[in-house]
Amino acid sequence: MTKKVVAIDDDPEVRAILKMTLENAGYDVMTATSGIEGLASVCHSRPDIVLLDVTMPVMDGWQVCRRLREITNVPIVMLTVRGREKEIARGLHLGADDYILKPWSNRELLARIKAVLRRASTFSNARWQDSYSCGDLSIDLIHRQVILEDKMIEVTPIEFHLLAYLAGRPGQVVPYGELTAQLWGIECEQHMASLRVHVHNLRQKIEKNPRSPRHLLGKRGTGYYLAQGEAQ
Repeated sequence: MTKKVVAIDDDPEVRAILKMTLENAGYDVMTATSGIEGLASVCHSRPDIVLLDVTMPVMDGWQVCRRLREITNVPIVMLTVRGREKEIARGLHLGADDYILKPWSNRELLARIKAVLRRASTFSNARWQDSYSCGDLSIDLIHRQVILEDKMIEVTPIEFHLLAYLAGRPGQVVPYGELTAQLWGIECEQHMASLRVHVHNLRQKIEKNPRSPRHLLGKRGTGYYLAQGEAQ
């Protein structure tokens, strides 16, 4: 079966080269000119792999990667000129499966795409999740809405991302370090206090009794998790 690729880059020359190279290699290729367009394209077409530039206006590649990890485990390959060590680490911490610097070798690009797809198929096909619900709490991951007892709850972008990331693995404890990496792009002890503040604020919003939470739970010394619910 032909593999589908979405390539997101605001440079028309890069998009043209990627489309030609990948189609000649047998892939079905869709391109997007911005992070916002790319996110919509990925959600609509549900490709097998995403190629993602970092430096784009309005919504950059970091934001797109973070948003995609809220709803799917589809393989993501960063394709960018930003090659400092901390930038590569940030991309991988946010959930990218590989990080390739521009300009690239077509032979290397195709080999690494194959390798990423092979690793992904070893575990499972891409998971796509539209929503999460547990009791009186529901999270619409596509429209980014949190609903409690049929009432819309206002949450900040970082609070939503925390909920959405936990919703991807309901009932499973996600380590503190993994959460700080997702929220701030780096696994860092200094962000632990901020993480606790965001969890506290969320509990004030989504729990009837924040001191005895039923939805956003924690395992002391390990991490946080959402109560086992239904992912759709």
